Amino acid sequence: VAVELCVRTLVSSHIKNASVLIRSDNTTVVGCLEKSNSRGSEQNFIVRKIIELMQLHKIWVKCTWISTKENPADGPSRGIFP
Repeated sequence: VAVELCVRTLVSSHIKNASVLIRSDNTTVVGCLEKSNSRGSEQNFIVRKIIELMQLHKIWVKCTWISTKENPADGPSRGIFP
């Protein structure tokens, strides 16, 4: 959901021809985006939507893993703010 939201935010901001680094503490998300697919049909549907948006708007996303402890978005994504 976070990666799709990121790509949709870039699209709604009229950003094109951009390379974006996304760091996620979710190894499944990182793996799905690296392989451009998943074993799960629901996850595959989401990955395909993300890839379609990226291709249409020429947005290239590189997703890398970050530990939960080092992820500054972890707290806010759970409703916990500094």
